[in-house]
Amino acid sequence: TAADTVNPVVVVSRSWANRFFPKEQAVGRQLIQGGCYDCLRTTIIGVVADVKNLGLAGAEEAVYGAVAQANPRSMNLVVRSTAGPVTAFRALRDALRALDPELPLVESTFSERFDASLADPRRWTAVLVAFAGAAVFLAALGIFGLMSYVVRQRRREIGVRLALGAEPAAVTRMIVVRGMRYAVLGSAIGLVVAGIGMRWLRTLLFEVAPGDPATLAGAGAVLLLSAFLACLLPGRRAARIHPVEAIASE
Repeated sequence: TAADTVNPVVVVSRSWANRFFPKEQAVGRQLIQGGCYDCLRTTIIGVVADVKNLGLAGAEEAVYGAVAQANPRSMNLVVRSTAGPVTAFRALRDALRALDPELPLVESTFSERFDASLADPRRWTAVLVAFAGAAVFLAALGIFGLMSYVVRQRRREIGVRLALGAEPAAVTRMIVVRGMRYAVLGSAIGLVVAGIGMRWLRTLLFEVAPGDPATLAGAGAVLLLSAFLACLLPGRRAARIHPVEAIASE
């Protein structure tokens, strides 16, 4: 309104109001903007819901000024239309060109702006997933190599066990249990390290706590399952050892 151009007014977000006026009414309060102590005091005329306009990890505190007072160099016009983007953009373009033929226009859909805001989190997530997948693969490969070495070293012992009547399933279980001990110990150490590095992951998460029990449990389950499969293959190979050949080879 015309009065708003004389008396500066703003609308603040809920987070901003809770920070500067906790447990108080923010509407009607006055503040100084831009460090200009001689300027007119700005009055808060409303509190609106928080909007993540600075990205998922950005602060939700915001102060919205009147367009007539700010005299901005650029503006965003948000339009909801049932027509397709091509038709809507054409109608908007014609209407704005009628007001100012030389007005520079930049067109974009909400989905494009939304995808652009998620570009960096998605990129870092893809990088972390790639490193995590490589780590799980290398860990499983290491366990597989270790247990294969154990089977070769204990080939004679396993042959004697089978010759004395040990069930192949019992031999497989013996190898798997031994390998899973290392896996459980490694997973426990990994959880401790993850707890230490949680604060660095906080900026990459949205509405998920770094110490989310379901996420940690799922990651641990994936690691243990990978370790189980890595131990199962050498264990099944050990169960197929021929007792006579194993004893004679020594």
